[in-house]
Amino acid sequence: MYYCLLTIFFISKLLSIDISIFNNTTNWIELQNSEIKISYKEKNTFKYCKASTVYNSSPRQIKHILDDKSNYHNIFKRMEFCRSLTNEIVHIRLDLPFPFYGRDYIVEYEYFKMNDFEYYIYNSTNKVNIELNKKYVRLPNASGLWVIEPISNNSTKLTFIWNGELLGNFPDWALTRAWTTQGNEVLTWIQESLNKK
Repeated sequence: MYYCLLTIFFISKLLSIDISIFNNTTNWIELQNSEIKISYKEKNTFKYCKASTVYNSSPRQIKHILDDKSNYHNIFKRMEFCRSLTNEIVHIRLDLPFPFYGRDYIVEYEYFKMNDFEYYIYNSTNKVNIELNKKYVRLPNASGLWVIEPISNNSTKLTFIWNGELLGNFPDWALTRAWTTQGNEVLTWIQESLNKK
C-alpha cells in the first residue's frame, strides 16, 4: 500500500490534477446521493467535482468506451467534437445551453494501471495551439480523472473527477447545479453506450 501511495504521489507531481484526490474521502460536499453519487471539494483554489456509479459491466467494456475518443461526440451528447491532434492530445468543444457560450479545451490524456485500478488522466496542454473561436470560452485549466475499479467480473465502479471551473459569463450561483447536471449526464450517457454493446 505504501508503494502504491508513493507512486501516486510522484505521478501527481508531474500532472495538473492531483490523483491522490481520489483516495482522499474527506471534505467532499455532497450534492447528490443516489445511484449516481456527486460531490465537490476545493483544492488549491480550484473546485473539483466527483461523480461515481456502479455498472453491471466489465472493466474492459468501460475501458473500451473511454479509449474510443473519436466516438466521444456520439457518447457524450453535449460534446460537439473531440478532435485528435496527436495520439494523446485532443481538442474538445462543448455546447452549453442558451444563453451561455460553449466551452472548449485542449487536453493531453495519459492512461496507467496500478494494481486492479485503471486511471485515465487528462490535463490542459499548450503543446498544440488552436485558435479560439469567438463563440467559445477556452478552459485553460481543464483537467480530470477517470478511475475504473473492478468489483467483480461483471460489475465495475466508475469514478469521474473534474475541475469544475467554467469561466466566461457563467454565474457562480449556478455552478453546483451545473456540476450535478454534468455528473448525471456523463455517467448516464456511458450507461446508454454500454446498453448498446
